Amino acid sequence: MWIRKRLDLGWSDLHHAMWYCGLPCAHAEQSVADSWSPNSNSLVCLSVRTGFDLLFQALNLPAGSEVLVSALTIDGMLRVIEEHDLVAVPVDLDPETMAPTVDTISKAMSEKSRVLVVAHLFGAHVDLSAIQELAQSRELLLVEDCAQAFEGTPKEEGKGSDVVMYSFGPIKTATALGGAILDINDDELLLKMKQIEQSYPTQSRWFFMRRVMKYAMLKSISYKLPFSTLVSVLKVLGKDYDKWIKGTVRGFKGKKLFRQLRQRPSRPLLSFLNHRIQNFDQHHMEPQRNKGDWLCSQINSDNYIPGTESLSHNYWTFPVVVPDPEKAIKKLRKHGFDAGQRGSMVVVPTPEDRPELNPIHAEQLINKIVFIPLYPALPKSALQKMADVVNNGHAE
Repeated sequence: MWIRKRLDLGWSDLHHAMWYCGLPCAHAEQSVADSWSPNSNSLVCLSVRTGFDLLFQALNLPAGSEVLVSALTIDGMLRVIEEHDLVAVPVDLDPETMAPTVDTISKAMSEKSRVLVVAHLFGAHVDLSAIQELAQSRELLLVEDCAQAFEGTPKEEGKGSDVVMYSFGPIKTATALGGAILDINDDELLLKMKQIEQSYPTQSRWFFMRRVMKYAMLKSISYKLPFSTLVSVLKVLGKDYDKWIKGTVRGFKGKKLFRQLRQRPSRPLLSFLNHRIQNFDQHHMEPQRNKGDWLCSQINSDNYIPGTESLSHNYWTFPVVVPDPEKAIKKLRKHGFDAGQRGSMVVVPTPEDRPELNPIHAEQLINKIVFIPLYPALPKSALQKMADVVNNGHAE
């Protein structure tokens, strides 16, 4: 069986990660900042959720203030908003671009609106020009979430968001098995966030070493034969392999989420992050993009791919909207393709006093999307077979 997603790092990268665990790694944080962009106001932290939490601590908004959020997000981001006694307000998405429209954002705004969070979902890049103008005119702090759409260090031109967040977590592009970088276009806000982070304890080297070993194991079973064997073994044991994988790769577990988030990254993690940034090839995503474009062309009109009309797309994941997801998933797995729904994605709940903001498109998407494998190692013959299964997935 072809696994749904492979880790975006090689064995040599894992060797580097383990090597850093035994080195002093002095000045690692400054090295990351210099490699990222010497002229940018960047904050290096443990995760995007850590940075998001730091942002709201520094902003210190009045309780009940509203944070407008792209209607599809991950639960952890909503928990951060709730932790600060703020209200998440969904902004529905255009399925063709996976972006909110200016009209949708305007309708969601109220006198309590303070922050707008727009995510680039599934690898689809949103055209933010009109949204940036709206946010500026309405004095909204614009937060751009690039966790799913990294394609290299940021360019100086075109900056218009107040905060831009990049993730290097385990399943992200150019993963460093952790870490995040936030570009903050406000010196005072950046200073406050850094001062708060300085009070955090540092995550241990041992934690990072264990993480490297865990993901080396996961990488070794991500190839076709080992993964097929794992699925068979878990089936014999009566376990759901999909749940097992999700539980294994989940970054923050348990009830003490904020104790885990409120830590500084260890020096080995920072050194490995610097290594990944310095060695990132700007053409790295081309094979993925080319295969994604080709696969899109093979999907028939009974199904559709969200985000195909976005500014650009690197297919970080490959979602397909199908008539009958359950039946499609069963057929895909039967033919040797790991497929599933939702992942960690959730729909932002509608505030009780604003039912007119119910994100209909986002709810339809999350109920009909099936995520299928796509990565450079998949041969064209496998892609064609998978497309055929998807196209006939609703048939008896």
